[in-house]
This record gives sequence, C-alpha cells and structure tokens, in this order.
Amino acid sequence: MPPVRLKTVDGEPVDLEHDVAIGWVVSYFYPGTSAPAAAGPDGPAQDAAQHRAYRDRQDAFSARDVRTLGISSQSPTTQLKTALAGQITHPLLNDPELVLADELGLPTFELGGRRWYRRLTLLTRDRRIERVFYPVASGDRNPSQVLAWMQLNGA
Repeated sequence: MPPVRLKTVDGEPVDLEHDVAIGWVVSYFYPGTSAPAAAGPDGPAQDAAQHRAYRDRQDAFSARDVRTLGISSQSPTTQLKTALAGQITHPLLNDPELVLADELGLPTFELGGRRWYRRLTLLTRDRRIERVFYPVASGDRNPSQVLAWMQLNGA
C-alpha cells in the first residue's frame, strides 16, 4: 500500500502504510454516491448491502486476524450517518480526491461531474496486495468471496 493518509468518519488520520498495513487487511472500495443514475453494482443499494455483509462477517475476519476497512470518496458526514444507521463497527475511510485510485490505478467512473470509485476489494498482507476482487457485482456476497479465497489459499 502506498504511503497515503486518509481520515476516518471521526476525522482521525489513518496512515495506510504504517497504521493498518501489517498483517492481513481487507479494503473494500465503494462508490458512495446516492445519485439515481448510479444503478447496478455501483448503486447505493449495493453500498448498504456490502457494509452490512462485512459487519455481519466481522467475527469470521477477526478469527483470521484480518482487519476490515471501507473506503470511498463520500463525505465524512455521510459516512458517519451510514456507519450509525448500519451499525458498522469497522473503520470507514474518506478519500475525497481518490488518491488511492491514482496511486494504484484503481477503476473509477464519472457521474454528476464527480469521480467515484468502482466497487472493488483489495486483500493485502504486510503492505502487499495479495488479491484484487474486481469487478464486485454483488456487495453482499463480497465478504464471503474474500473469506473463501483465504481459506482456499491457506491464508
């Protein structure tokens, strides 16, 4: 992971290279747009489903000593509302300039004059990307896909 600092919904800075990079980390990127034109895999319904699915599988990730992060360009205020409404306990990080997209060449799309993340998931270990899940067609199935890959690969 590149030396990028993002903020949590509480405004606390998180250094991806040093604060969360050791061990296994699942970083799921979601668009975070509420625009009606964002339908299908990049729509807001998939965001909510993905958040809940990661929340519901948190015990399985914790049992493997895997940390989970949600990352989008959504405003921290919107992310905080999302976290509270969905009872999300894992960190949601804000990347308003899509710095990680530029640093890592991650896919984005344009809508309403803004750039948004495409839904994807990075599985990293000790700062190295081990697996990329893209495209993520179903946010609610994504955590199970990650866990299945980890099990099949002895991770």
